[in-house]
Formats: sequence, C-alpha cells, structure tokens
Amino acid sequence: MNNTVKTILIIIIVAVIGFFAYAALTTPDDRTTGEKIGDSVDTLSEGEGLGEAAEELEDRSTAERIGDNIEDTTDEAVDNINEAADTAAENIDEAADTAAENIEEAYDNAAEAVEETYEDAKETVSEAADEAEAESREAAEEVDQELDTTPENPDEDPAM
Repeated sequence: MNNTVKTILIIIIVAVIGFFAYAALTTPDDRTTGEKIGDSVDTLSEGEGLGEAAEELEDRSTAERIGDNIEDTTDEAVDNINEAADTAAENIDEAADTAAENIEEAYDNAAEAVEETYEDAKETVSEAADEAEAESREAAEEVDQELDTTPENPDEDPAM
C-alpha cells in the first residue's frame, strides 16, 4: 500500500474511535428515578455528604460521572497521603523523644560511672597514702632504733 492510503486509513480509524468515545462520554443519563434515588441512598450510606448524594439525583453524562469519580478518588488519595504524613510525623516525634530519653539515661549512667570511678580512685589513693605513711613511720622507727643503738662515739665499742 501507498503511504497516502495508510495515512488516510489511520485518520479514518482515529476519527471513528474519537466519534465512539465522544458518543459514549456524552450519552445522556438513562437511569430511572428509582435508580437515581437508590444511587443517592448508597452514596449516603457510604458516608458521603448530602451534596454528593444530591448529585446522584441529577441527570449527568458519563463524562461528568467519570470526572466526579476521578475527583473523589483524587480527594481520597490526598486524604490518605495526608494521613500517612501525619502518622509518619507522629512516629518521628516518638522516635525523637525515645532517643532523647535514651541519651539522657546514657548520660546519667556515664556520670554515675565517672563518680564511682572517682570515688574508687580517691579511696585507692588514700589507701596508698596510708600505706606509704605507715611504711615511712616504720622506716623512721628503724632509723631511730639504729641511732639509739649506735654509740655516740663511733670509736667506742657498743658492748662495753
């Protein structure tokens, strides 16, 4: 086939599809009054507002109904996203609070450990000082004893 024929055929196919789509979307609302009332009651029972229930009573084309469904779905998606964002924010706040509490507890534990270590070191130093003082006294006593037993005149015999 020739390119021109193919192009014309494609244009005709697109035009036919467009015609049927337009016809489907602009088809008048052929629901009976009873069906409209039933749709309105269903809308109320689903928890929708009075405005949306009243829309069900109006004559609306398929395109309008599709548009309303898209709007409703979009609104629901936005509500779900906002709810998820709020939940995430609450979870983040709780995690931050928990982390702050854990940090404070760790700080308190560290401060307590430092205080205990300081007290232990102070006690160890005090014991070492006491031992050193005792050893120093013993050494001083030994020196005193040696001085007491040593004659004043080194030439003298201590046995005499």
